[in-house]
Amino acid sequence: MGRQPHSLGEQIERALPEVKVVKAFVTQEQATVVNPKSIGGGDHTMFVAGEDTDAKQQVTDLLKSYGWSDVLDLGPLVAARGMEMYPEHTKALFDRNGNIGPTIWWNGSWLSMRRRRSGSRSVSSRRA
Repeated sequence: MGRQPHSLGEQIERALPEVKVVKAFVTQEQATVVNPKSIGGGDHTMFVAGEDTDAKQQVTDLLKSYGWSDVLDLGPLVAARGMEMYPEHTKALFDRNGNIGPTIWWNGSWLSMRRRRSGSRSVSSRRA
């Protein structure tokens, strides 16, 4: 099954042309969406994309009510293509850099299992 050439947001907009589609939230974990300060003190950027300026402002206002201070408007809904690939891109980066398992958020640190050249495993930690 091949990848669709358009984002899911664009497909929804095409199927329901009367709906004002705004793509947001897709680049963050669920808990971070409603509480951005729960990780890294809230030092993140939330992306939004869509065709309707008023609809994007409503989403931005909602995000600010959750505590987001950095909301970046990426422009038209075509930008949702990149946003929707963000999770796959991040996973690919981790996989290509030798991670053998998921990266885990634990006690304020990113922990990831990595293979050393000798084949033994080590745990690395990076403070957020």
